[in-house]
Amino acid sequence: MLRFLTVKETAQIFRRHPRTIYRWIDEDFLHAKKVRDGWLITQEEVDRILAEAELEHEDRATSYDTV
Repeated sequence: MLRFLTVKETAQIFRRHPRTIYRWIDEDFLHAKKVRDGWLITQEEVDRILAEAELEHEDRATSYDTV
């Protein structure tokens, strides 16, 4: 079963201001569903972005090792 997060909850996970989350939604960086007067983000979507950030971080660390 999918778990949905609000913009506020998502902002807390990423340690960002809610306005940043809205910008990410507008820029299609973060996929969300419009529901009445708000947005819902799936936990899967949050996990996807966190995993991508982790991979990016690992790639940078590896590139420093080869210098």
